[in-house]
Amino acid sequence: MADDRIFNFNAPATFNDIHDNRDCTIIVPSPTENTQKAASQMASKPVRKSSLPTIPRKKDSRPRELMTFSKRGILDGNLTLLYSQMIEDGWIGKDTKTEDFISLFSGSHSEGTVIWAGKYGKGTLVKLFSCFEAYELIMVPKGFSIPSILMGHFVDEYGNFLTNLDKGDSANEKAGPEMMGFVKILKLNANRAGRRQSLDDDNELGYDDSLNEKDIKSDGLTIHKR
Repeated sequence: MADDRIFNFNAPATFNDIHDNRDCTIIVPSPTENTQKAASQMASKPVRKSSLPTIPRKKDSRPRELMTFSKRGILDGNLTLLYSQMIEDGWIGKDTKTEDFISLFSGSHSEGTVIWAGKYGKGTLVKLFSCFEAYELIMVPKGFSIPSILMGHFVDEYGNFLTNLDKGDSANEKAGPEMMGFVKILKLNANRAGRRQSLDDDNELGYDDSLNEKDIKSDGLTIHKR
């Protein structure tokens, strides 16, 4: 009867040893030290997660326009009144500095910014300054346009400069009466501009009566005194 010896592949063996150990238990040699080390390194190596490519944020390549409008016969007192009224009516943000707003009419380069509160669409903002120009209250310097100057100075509530003001968006018809009120403020006589008056009292305001007859028609919007 064959003995119960265990056959080891690591030890030398003869044919008789193999023949006599039909019921032997085969011991598979364990991995070498190098194999164990390599397996350990593979197990401990972190798996690199695949990530989506980062899309760079598109920057506005258009340089900021620092030129401003030139005022024509307007006192700083008129502009201060206009500033207060535009804040009260929700056209510009209350955090806009008075000096930044007034500098918009300086006719020179200015770093000042005005916060657009967005009560009406951006097309209404362009229309307002078109009214100022039509009533000869401001002058657009040669080589510039109303949209380009506005885009260089008006920002949204997050501090981003307004864009696409040159797309020709129409003005909101509901803004007509308010725009006319702004025009009236800038047309105040010099001796009235230092005081805040009710815009409904025409005689007290002393504004130019020609305002009654002059209409501005553009983009389907007619602005007139009602």
